[in-house]
Amino acid sequence: MSQESMTWLNTNTLIGFTEKRGNAWHYRAADQGDEPNHYPGAIPVDDVLRRLFNFTAQERLAAALVPCSVDDPAMSYIGKDGLAYRVVEVERDRYWLASDDDSRLGHHSSGYAGHQYQEWLIDNVASILGDELGIGSAGLLSHRAKAWVQVELPDSIETPEGFTFRPFFLAGTSFNGSMASRFKLCMQAVVCDNTLDLGMSEATPTVRVKHSRHSSLRIAETRDALRLLYTAGDSISAAIRALCEWDVTPAEFGRVVEAVVPIPVGPKATPHAVTIAARKRDAVTRIAMTDPRASTWFGTALGVVQAFNTYLHHESTVRGVDHRAERNMANALDGSTAKADGEVLDVLARVTGRTDRLMAVAAALEGDKVAVPA
Repeated sequence: MSQESMTWLNTNTLIGFTEKRGNAWHYRAADQGDEPNHYPGAIPVDDVLRRLFNFTAQERLAAALVPCSVDDPAMSYIGKDGLAYRVVEVERDRYWLASDDDSRLGHHSSGYAGHQYQEWLIDNVASILGDELGIGSAGLLSHRAKAWVQVELPDSIETPEGFTFRPFFLAGTSFNGSMASRFKLCMQAVVCDNTLDLGMSEATPTVRVKHSRHSSLRIAETRDALRLLYTAGDSISAAIRALCEWDVTPAEFGRVVEAVVPIPVGPKATPHAVTIAARKRDAVTRIAMTDPRASTWFGTALGVVQAFNTYLHHESTVRGVDHRAERNMANALDGSTAKADGEVLDVLARVTGRTDRLMAVAAALEGDKVAVPA
């Protein structure tokens, strides 16, 4: 991890409730004159606005520089190359630039409507926060083109199976076109700081709002989703119990690994591709059997999910972003974590022939009182 990434993490993310869950892995003590980004309790809303969302995205016309002669009456620009240009507006194209430094946040058609961070992630969410809820984390991603705010209860929940988690409500939006504004319920495994979804995007409300001219946040729907934080602990605990009561033999686990991480064949079976797949299989197996973040529940469906999820969060190759923490939060926001967790559980149900177990996990997340299959 480069020093630049460490600096970025400590200046573009805020971490709350550290008295309950400890410091983030990238925590460093503040240098003289620096302001620490870790908070023992909830992060004050004013600090999020002052330290992170202290700029707006401004819509600007897009234009092209067309070479011309210096005698052309429309000539209006001399480039760094010393040549003359005239400026031509690009119809239907718009750029969104940060108000403080004119850095580019996104490029869209004229029908795009930007969702300002303060309005969508602070004002709208703050209007429906209860007294017990607070901001547990907030940050900027993709060179400030994405942002999130995480709302949660102050206390973690520990299940009888020894699994400690924190339900949280995740609000995020972007200016780079990577996702619509999204408000969803997730959970965080305290033992490994992983975000787990377990298909929760289907079992619980996820509010999505496209960046269109007439878009607006459905406050009532979002309030209902946010209120689930008060009851999510019971349903998630029931789902964890259902996963722990779903026995998985070592042979079945091996078949899951083979199915989720196939070795390439045919034209795609290059030495590099085969090596990558083999290494991933080895890493997931090692985590499942020896890493306490997963091995504690080895022999159960929870151990299988934890093995793949821990690999995704902590060991998989990072592409397209500056560092792993940015990738992990982006995956939680855009649904990639939910897709990965769901794929593992679907394969596990197929390998073990226990679709009834998978249905029991889904029912638990939905709050249904169903008997756990034998």
